[in-house]
Amino acid sequence: MTMPVAPASIARFRGASLIPTSLRTTIETSVNGVVADIVATTNTKRDDRLWPSDLMVYQTNPLNLAYGACGTALFLRQVCGSIPADAEAWILRQHLSTSTYPPGLYVGLTGIARALALLGHMEEAEDAIRLAYRSPLLFEDTGVLYGVAGWGMASLTMYTDTSNTMYLDYAAIAAEHLLHAAVSGKDGRHWPSSTQNDVQLGYAYGTAGIACFLIRMHAFTGDARFRSAALEAMHFTLRHAYRKGHALQWFSHIGGKTLLPYWRQGTAGVGIALLRFYQASHDDEYLAAARQAVDGVQMLFSALPGQFDGMSGVGDFLLDMYAITGDEQYYYNALELATSILCFEVATEGGLSFPGRALARLSADYAYGSAGTAAFLQRTLEPNSRSLDSQLYEGS
Repeated sequence: MTMPVAPASIARFRGASLIPTSLRTTIETSVNGVVADIVATTNTKRDDRLWPSDLMVYQTNPLNLAYGACGTALFLRQVCGSIPADAEAWILRQHLSTSTYPPGLYVGLTGIARALALLGHMEEAEDAIRLAYRSPLLFEDTGVLYGVAGWGMASLTMYTDTSNTMYLDYAAIAAEHLLHAAVSGKDGRHWPSSTQNDVQLGYAYGTAGIACFLIRMHAFTGDARFRSAALEAMHFTLRHAYRKGHALQWFSHIGGKTLLPYWRQGTAGVGIALLRFYQASHDDEYLAAARQAVDGVQMLFSALPGQFDGMSGVGDFLLDMYAITGDEQYYYNALELATSILCFEVATEGGLSFPGRALARLSADYAYGSAGTAAFLQRTLEPNSRSLDSQLYEGS
């Protein structure tokens, strides 16, 4: 195992360089080791998955961004500029259908479409997203991860890439659906969960993520209804924050018992949404709240290194804070998380890997495995680069 630089040593380099040479070398070695392991474990003879993945790949589909081949492929593109030809051919030959692939951004056809577009296969990308629009599950969920807000975001980025107004029309259909599905009250606007008897607050499933899509729709259309709904949803999210001193934190849902710092559920995901609202409105209230969210995610160590429910997703929030504010402290906080993540590194026959969900198995998926973890590590070397979620939100 490569030994990380202790976080305390980072401060000695702040006057000279954003990242110590020794830590840069260690992170480069780790990222390159993950790339080597992913390439070494490619298995194009199987149909159920291309790389070792989280077990959810078998309950979803082989290609999705979260657990399947597309998320891992986009990590390889991030680091190497392209993906191996045999892996690319495997992805392109998979049969897509609405019976086996849901429409959602992170688990279904619209996310696969965005991956294909980023990989340079626009014709196949357009085929995939048009198939998604025919899915009987199109309106089953409202959130970013599985539902309407997620495929709405994908529609906006496809419109950006192609200038085809059909995609903007479908984004408008998504936004209109969310307006009608919302519940309004004195605390703002929210959406009841379609799968659980609660109201989700975070980015992946809840009000913060849906608000991001609606504020983005306002930027594209100028429709004041979308802006009003977005502001009300973010107001709802802020009203249900847990305040401890200067810190803001979030439970996954109203009535939750555990405060979470993560991207999928919790404070980091809400913090990213607050940054997007600040960029859209230039209202310092949102930036101030995002700064308080940073106080709410402070950690040196966590049980998990990954993207969805681990340190890497929190680290991406910190790097976004640095990119937007220029405050180097956020970058150093991200580096401290990176040094903790490196402690989870495992040597393999092909290179290096990181354990996935519950630290139970090595996997290459984006949500919990090596691809998502190493994607954050790579961003620490290029702190003004964008996360995968930012590319899905803003376009390529």
